[in-house]
Formats: sequence, C-alpha cells, structure tokens
Amino acid sequence: MRLTTEERSAQRTLLGLLRGGNTTIDTVVGLRIWRADGSGEYMASVEEISEHLDALRIPHHVAVVRRRYHGRVATGFEVQVAWDDLDTVLRWAPSLQKLIDALEQPRPTQTE
Repeated sequence: MRLTTEERSAQRTLLGLLRGGNTTIDTVVGLRIWRADGSGEYMASVEEISEHLDALRIPHHVAVVRRRYHGRVATGFEVQVAWDDLDTVLRWAPSLQKLIDALEQPRPTQTE
C-alpha cells in the first residue's frame, strides 16, 4: 500500500514520539503523549500530534492533566489513544506490539 505524503509525515512523527519520550503506555488508559502547556515552541504541539493521528485515522482525545515535570507540578495536555484502539497504532508502528505483549503478560510471582 502506497502512503500519501501526509501519512508518511504523520507516521514519522508518531514513530519519533514513541521513541523520544514523554510517551507512555499502560493497560488502564492506553497510549499517552504528554505536552506541557506552551511546549509547541520547541516540540510537536498537541494540535500537531492530533492532526497527525487524524491523518493516520487513529482515534484519540485530548485531556488536560497535571503531572510532575522537571521537579515541579505542571499543567499540560495528554493526547490519549485508548487501550482497545492500539491496533490502529500498530498499523503504523508495528514495533509497539512487543510493549503491548509485555504489558498483557502477568508478572511472575516471587517464590522463596
């Protein structure tokens, strides 16, 4: 399948976000991409991330969140992709499957 220029650009951004930090994945929410308020001056903004996910047809929403950031509590935004929608991310970032598999596996219990 041939990608459009917009899809290819969006995929590059998505892969960079997954590798670059400020991105987490868990079984409660799913994929979380956090941005401090005003961070669009030096990194992809929430709006840009949302546009890229739209281009890739990945369902998502944006939440206002507070979190510890560089030693202080900061208000920012989190782009969230629900756990049940992660299959739409896998189409563009197949390497994410290893992390999903690791999260789905029960942790071994310690024995003495």
